[in-house]
Amino acid sequence: MDEKSARDVAIILFEKFHSDEGIFGHNVMPEDQVPSCVQRGSYGHLMFITLVVSIDYQRDAEQLWKAGRRTYEDSGTRWLFEPQRVVSKPLEEIVSAMGAHGLAKKPRQDAGIWKRISESFFEDYASNPLSLIEECGFDALRLFHKKFDPRFRRRFPFPSYREARSFPSGSGCFMITWGLN
Repeated sequence: MDEKSARDVAIILFEKFHSDEGIFGHNVMPEDQVPSCVQRGSYGHLMFITLVVSIDYQRDAEQLWKAGRRTYEDSGTRWLFEPQRVVSKPLEEIVSAMGAHGLAKKPRQDAGIWKRISESFFEDYASNPLSLIEECGFDALRLFHKKFDPRFRRRFPFPSYREARSFPSGSGCFMITWGLN
């Protein structure tokens, strides 16, 4: 498909999604619903999207995002969204906290991914995904392509880099949704 045709299709899809009819009968995505204690566009919102999308593979999206919201809304498990706190916890404690509201489908694997990503943000980006977005010049395409860099892949492990929903697409989604592009 040429660039003009792709742009035309994108405009049609965008307008359809934001109409009352939506695409496939709805215009709200599960990740659009933020936890009740989170302000849209805040650091907490960025961490919520970034970390939940990191385990969004072979999952029922409604269930995953609902579990993510419940986990964030629970003051006893909210620490999972704070990389500086996650890095100091043993894996078993992360497994337990992620299981409290059904956030982890594959407990040890999901907790391992969550911890590794938290460590990477803590060590490389001062616990803030926005620093990664800034490093990419607020360019969603540069952020997307970063996941193919072998050095980046070692720091941000995912089950499949072929899946478009894998990080850094979550932060790219955040950029587009909140006008950071």
